[in-house]
Amino acid sequence: MPQLDEPTFTGREAELKQLEEQLFNQSGSRVCSIVGLSGGGGIGKTTLAYHFATIHKDKFPDGVIGFKVDGKNLYEIARKFVNECLKFSGEKVDSEEDQGAEKAAILMQETFAHRRMLLIFDGAVDPKIRHLRPGGNLCSVIITTRNRELSAFLGIPSEATIDLDPLPEEKAYQLLEKILGLERVKAESEAAYEIIRLVGCLPLALQITGKGLRDTSQRLADYRVLLQQERTRLSLLEVWGDEELNMTASLNISLERLSQDQKDFFACCSVCAEDGFAWQTAAAAAGCQNEVDARQKYLKVLSNLSLLNSAETGDNRFVFHTLVRVYARNLAEENNLLAIAQERHAKFFIEWLQSPELENIEVIPEVAESLDDVILAAQWLQNQNQESLTEQDKKERYEFILKLQPLFEENGYYEKAIKLMKTFQSWAEEAKDWNAVVKYQMHEARYLSLAEKFEEAEKIIKEAATHLKNLKSLSYSKYKKRKAKLLNVLGIIFQKQGKIEKAIRAFKEQVVIGEEIGDDKALCITYSRLGKLLLSQGQVENAQKVFEREIEVASAIQDFFELAIALGNLGQLFMSSRQFSQFKAAKRLFKQQILIAQKIQDWQGVLVGLSCLGRFFQKQRKFQEAQITFETAIKISRAKNRYLELSSFLNHLGILLKEKNKSDEAISVLEEAATLSLNFGHNQRAVGIYMILGGLYRSSGDFDNALRCFLSVVKLKEYLKHSNDLIQSLRGLAQEFHRKRKFEQALDAVNAMLSLCLAGNQKKSLAIGYHRLGLIQLSNKRIFESQDAFENEILVALDINDSSQLAIGLRSLNGLYDRLIKKSNFVDAENLLKRLIVIFHKYNSQVEVVITLNRLGKLLEKQGKLAEAQQVFEQQALINQELRDQFQISTNLKKGKMLKVGVIVFIKQNEKDNLLWGRIAPNDQSPHIHFNEKFVGSEIVSKLTKGTVVLVEWEEKSGKFYAKRIEVME
Repeated sequence: MPQLDEPTFTGREAELKQLEEQLFNQSGSRVCSIVGLSGGGGIGKTTLAYHFATIHKDKFPDGVIGFKVDGKNLYEIARKFVNECLKFSGEKVDSEEDQGAEKAAILMQETFAHRRMLLIFDGAVDPKIRHLRPGGNLCSVIITTRNRELSAFLGIPSEATIDLDPLPEEKAYQLLEKILGLERVKAESEAAYEIIRLVGCLPLALQITGKGLRDTSQRLADYRVLLQQERTRLSLLEVWGDEELNMTASLNISLERLSQDQKDFFACCSVCAEDGFAWQTAAAAAGCQNEVDARQKYLKVLSNLSLLNSAETGDNRFVFHTLVRVYARNLAEENNLLAIAQERHAKFFIEWLQSPELENIEVIPEVAESLDDVILAAQWLQNQNQESLTEQDKKERYEFILKLQPLFEENGYYEKAIKLMKTFQSWAEEAKDWNAVVKYQMHEARYLSLAEKFEEAEKIIKEAATHLKNLKSLSYSKYKKRKAKLLNVLGIIFQKQGKIEKAIRAFKEQVVIGEEIGDDKALCITYSRLGKLLLSQGQVENAQKVFEREIEVASAIQDFFELAIALGNLGQLFMSSRQFSQFKAAKRLFKQQILIAQKIQDWQGVLVGLSCLGRFFQKQRKFQEAQITFETAIKISRAKNRYLELSSFLNHLGILLKEKNKSDEAISVLEEAATLSLNFGHNQRAVGIYMILGGLYRSSGDFDNALRCFLSVVKLKEYLKHSNDLIQSLRGLAQEFHRKRKFEQALDAVNAMLSLCLAGNQKKSLAIGYHRLGLIQLSNKRIFESQDAFENEILVALDINDSSQLAIGLRSLNGLYDRLIKKSNFVDAENLLKRLIVIFHKYNSQVEVVITLNRLGKLLEKQGKLAEAQQVFEQQALINQELRDQFQISTNLKKGKMLKVGVIVFIKQNEKDNLLWGRIAPNDQSPHIHFNEKFVGSEIVSKLTKGTVVLVEWEEKSGKFYAKRIEVME
């Protein structure tokens, strides 16, 4: 082999296992196989192949031969392998002249078909290498290649093709430890992890880094600072004089496979977003107008050669390894392509965001996926020459930013939005464009509030207000208009914080300004917000006046969009009124809202009106009218492809049908609503629907579908506000399935219940769940799993000091113990008792320790293990001595007086003498113990109720058991 096994080899356990599965059968002997290892330069293909060969060399008694085969003709490769094989026999293939593929194939088959060997074809490029497969059923082959398609060309099945990824971060850290020493890396672990991330966990880069630092005193932190400089990063990743330890040289090998136009395309892609980009983005940056060329000639080739990878999210999206991206960017700079590619990239997004396409709701997710590229475009725009910008240029920039707003807000990219606004704000400050500064600060404050950074948002708004006061270039009306906008943002910030009174004051001040300057459009929006806030504070009359004024203004300016909203607002206020005249007026207002919205084709407004009207009818219990209304809304939602609204109306209709006891129809409607809610990311709504569905299925006796629905909720548990109902539903289902002996479903239900209890720290329900799990496993004859569950029940009961649940768990384990004894399974019975003792010691439950030690001692005696039994009884006696003072009971569980722990199951007053009497159920499932106030004392009996856990000293008389003394266990 040209390369020995790497002594610092780390990780790759899964890949080694896959190689073993493909090349060896279950008995460990070889099978005739071929495996392909693919991946980019420096990923560790060769190292993995030779490490595998080294650790399994005994499986190949005739030897292992490996050669680099790139750049060589088939006959030359065959001759080299054959001569290496025959060199000890004195034979040799002398002819160096290429004699063609057929002769090469014959040489390989004649030499290797009958030999038990491993051949490694390292760095294969040409699919014609398939002619060199050795044939027969003895020889195995590993092919390493940068070409991801080569395995398919060679007929290697997909399960025998391994495409290597960079090392996981922890394995990369371990590799550095092996090279540099554990102490050195541990001393600067933070810097070590940063170095690992900067080189993308690439094994070759880590080897170069480690070997470059190994014999120097340079701190890892200092080396990290050097690596952070992208332009010079690759120059650090080489060991002088060693071509094998040179990152750039390794990447050059892949580059040599490309034509010049492919190299240019590759270089231009480096300006795209670091975390992934669409094929359209790559094509735009490279100036490629032809889709087929972009996808087939360029991107597919780059991906096949491992210079590009598929991004983890989205379809037809690509991502560079971090070092390959640096390499491509350096190439772009060397060939004067960087600035050109950046400009093409930025203009593509600027034009895209101004196109009518953006109005199509289906395009929004596509733009959102490319948001990082959009931000790069915005940054490019910001970096252009400021002095040459005209007012029109500045206006276009601001409009570009406005185009981004819905993308930021709908996708929750608040931090990115804040960063971008700060960037544009700093640009505006440098240009002393204070008007723009105020605009960007206003948007920054909005995003800060969306990110729930309210104090920062308030601070930014106050700064913007100060800048606004100093702005001399604005006319009075523009100044007032801008101030009103700032008040609007401030009011929203206060509202989000729950500072309702402050929010109301801000909106009222905005109204005064709006009335003064006649900004009626903005007034309508503010009236709507103000009215809703007043209504939330119980100021119904004031809210009514505001909504009526909103209707008046909207009517005056014939703003039918705002008029429809205003009518809906007033309608909802009247719907909550106790006055019959107002309640009746709500229906008229909703119908007006719907008619106006229909007139202007505002389908959102139509659907809002129908929603209000449907709920109005439902509240009046006019179910038929409500159903017709919701069905109308559903029809419109389908026609207009408004799927979120569709899921909402289906939900309303499903609930309505449930109230009408039309369960089958309700289920059909709600199933569609749930699917739509999930598909469009409305997970909280999906949770509510699945809860209703689960209940409907359970009521109808369809427990399998009920379980499916409840498990769907468990998967979305972070959107579940309260888990108690779901826990109880799962508990009931587990019980039903258990009763029907459907153990798999019962286990699914109870395990889901347990996961919820653990997540919500609901320990009482957790203990109950463990008990049910134990019973299910016991019925399923899985004794040890049952034992584990009951032990967990006991652990939780001890943790929360729940004596009743503890008693239930102990009775269950005692039942298990009795089963084991009946089957003469003394070893497992002994282990059960020992595990119980450990649990009771942990929770300092000494009484239970004493009882369990006694049982263990007797069991050991029964097995003839007398010495062990004596040790156990001695241990029991020591603990019993400690308990004697506490309970004032002299006990000797080996001889004489006896103690048991149990639960009061019955207590009653005797009519003759008015004394209390009752029965105790011992935890060990032995017969009940009778007690009487006359013999155990009035003081202790007064403390007893059903379910009280007690320690009882007892004696046997005429075959019955009677209590002599009782102590309540706290």
